[in-house]
Amino acid sequence: MFGATPEQVRRLAGATHACVASDFSSDGLAIWNVLALAHALLDKAVDGVCFDPLRLSLKEPPEVNGQLRIAQHIIVPFSVEAEGSGWMTTKGLCKFGLPELEFTDVPPALANDLIDVMNGLAGYLHRLATRAPGAELVLEEELRFPLRELLDSLAGKPSNSESGTSTLLGLTYNPSEEEDGADFLTVHPPSDFEQVPETWYYQVLEDLWGRKETMVNVEGDLLLQAHKRALEELPVLKGRFQAGLEPGEIAMVKYGFPYGDEDRLEFMWVTLESWRGETLVGLLSNHPVHCTELCAGARVEIPEEGVFDWTLHDANGKWIGGYTDSIVREWMPSE
Repeated sequence: MFGATPEQVRRLAGATHACVASDFSSDGLAIWNVLALAHALLDKAVDGVCFDPLRLSLKEPPEVNGQLRIAQHIIVPFSVEAEGSGWMTTKGLCKFGLPELEFTDVPPALANDLIDVMNGLAGYLHRLATRAPGAELVLEEELRFPLRELLDSLAGKPSNSESGTSTLLGLTYNPSEEEDGADFLTVHPPSDFEQVPETWYYQVLEDLWGRKETMVNVEGDLLLQAHKRALEELPVLKGRFQAGLEPGEIAMVKYGFPYGDEDRLEFMWVTLESWRGETLVGLLSNHPVHCTELCAGARVEIPEEGVFDWTLHDANGKWIGGYTDSIVREWMPSE
């Protein structure tokens, strides 16, 4: 179970009774009644635990003090489709009388960063909904999402941030066609965004957090040896990818994109979507500095013979490969 400590598991194993606290109100405030009841019950229980069936998690008795950190009450599942793009949703917002959120066509390399955005947006919508208790939450087709609201959501309290940065989100409400199904609010590029959706996610992160490009020129035997090792072990990645990656795994390759008139190369990472024969297709995972005709999130096609390095990330954040990056990091200037 998500977030369960050994002590909570022990208490659960020794439990002899279960009490269900529920409220079927639809005004978005039902969760406060449930939390208050759960808190009161666990005050009377020596070894009680609180289980959230939507979040599939055990937690300590909640503090009902007027502050609610939405990220503690929802989960944000992420999955990668067969063609390589990702789907990110929330699970648990329905407890607050809100539709679940979803991002589609997500570049897998951005999953961890976008989870914070998803949690932050969920908290912001909850605050909008509870500013007028009992009233219907009405949203325009586009919503300005300030960084300040994201930080407030993640902290569960006012962050006192004076940042004025924000990003513009497109919204489409998709009610469920099934009686017990979940309603979704799809978050997508605004109407005036002219590039592919995958590129927009990079724009969202740049709008909110900004970005810092650091160019590092590295030459020498160490880099050549790392490149040679990457090529020798490239069949490992190819075999794993073509056999089908495990859930949560992300395969990336580094490729030198030509620019200028002197056969110069800008090396950037590409998140793989397909690998057929000697041709690889994927999403550009860096912001180009010199190759201005490209942009982060753009779909590119590269030859296998041009791969410079590779890496394979698993669902737990561990990875193999990335040999040239290890050398580059040693050359990075200190902050």
